[in-house]
Amino acid sequence: MTLFKNGFHIINLYFPFYLLLQDHLLASCIIFKLFSINYYIHYGQYNFHLTYLTKYIRPWVRLSDTGFYYILAYYFYDESFYSIAYIINGAIFISYWVIMIGLNYKDNDNFHSLLVMGKVGYILERFMSVASHSLPFFLLHSDMCEYTHSFNENNLYQSIKWMLLWLCLIYVPYVYYTHDYIYSIMSTKTSIIIKFVGIIFVFFSAFISWKVGSIAQNYYCIHDHDSFTNNMDDQIMQSNDNM
Repeated sequence: MTLFKNGFHIINLYFPFYLLLQDHLLASCIIFKLFSINYYIHYGQYNFHLTYLTKYIRPWVRLSDTGFYYILAYYFYDESFYSIAYIINGAIFISYWVIMIGLNYKDNDNFHSLLVMGKVGYILERFMSVASHSLPFFLLHSDMCEYTHSFNENNLYQSIKWMLLWLCLIYVPYVYYTHDYIYSIMSTKTSIIIKFVGIIFVFFSAFISWKVGSIAQNYYCIHDHDSFTNNMDDQIMQSNDNM
């Protein structure tokens, strides 16, 4: 029963999802989402901020969940969402490692305890937390060369706009009605200045992600494609000269 509560059965679903979808990114994101839902269903009651209802809502309102939504939009709705999914997941990756890992501002779940989950379950939960905030961003690189010139200023604007909408229309109302701040950096124990700096850094992380994507695409995709084209043209010209 403990293995079930800790989500080990969900990990075993990865390969069936991959065989069905033939895509590591999509299969991984589905596993991350199912693991998160399972986690709050079985351990949400240990967080005094969460009620019976809000423990089912929490896995859908975090910033990392918006990255999941845009990956779904990219796969199932419109390929133009690729760059926005990349930018938002990049912002999630950078913010997670700098704020939550580097500065030790954890999410405010107070039930990350070996006594509650057991040693193996706790290690798995920590691993899945790191992976869900990092792996989607890296896996998105595999499609980068399919959408050249996709990192333009409009896509950066759309990404920032969505993050603002998430902050104002999802996060703030959720906190207002539930008093669940999700992130310790946003709790009442943190000064307003630190909160403001944290929010600004998350948005700045989106800019960094956009810049990294733009540089990487120009160097690895467009530059290599142009070099390949030029080499082919040179070979054709040499062949014509020999004839």
